[in-house]
Amino acid sequence: MPSEMMFLRQMLAGGSANYLPIAMLSGLLLAAIFRPKQIRCLGMFRTACVLLAVSVGLGPTLLACMVSLGMPNNMGGVPSLAYPIIEAVGSVLLAISICLGIFSLLPSSDGEYETLAPKHPMDS
Repeated sequence: MPSEMMFLRQMLAGGSANYLPIAMLSGLLLAAIFRPKQIRCLGMFRTACVLLAVSVGLGPTLLACMVSLGMPNNMGGVPSLAYPIIEAVGSVLLAISICLGIFSLLPSSDGEYETLAPKHPMDS
């Protein structure tokens, strides 16, 4: 019983590693709510949101399933190699989500902003 409580505490505590997904989620929500025209590629933005949700929920969900299925245990029901692999996959998905989120908000380089600024008389 004490090892299960320790595992549950470790799984839910998180620490400072949970601040990055929270900051990314709040940034994506703020961009979608207050600056929807800033989103250049909507498909990439949606993919970033889905990958962020998967990266946040993947680790605890898989670990809880492994514990409830009674896999061979070294650490509260989780195989010794499974935990680092699950953590690594979640971190990679988070990194891809951050990259896609930033790239979907970057201004395009096809000269879209040239029409917004008035042209100089000498440019014609």
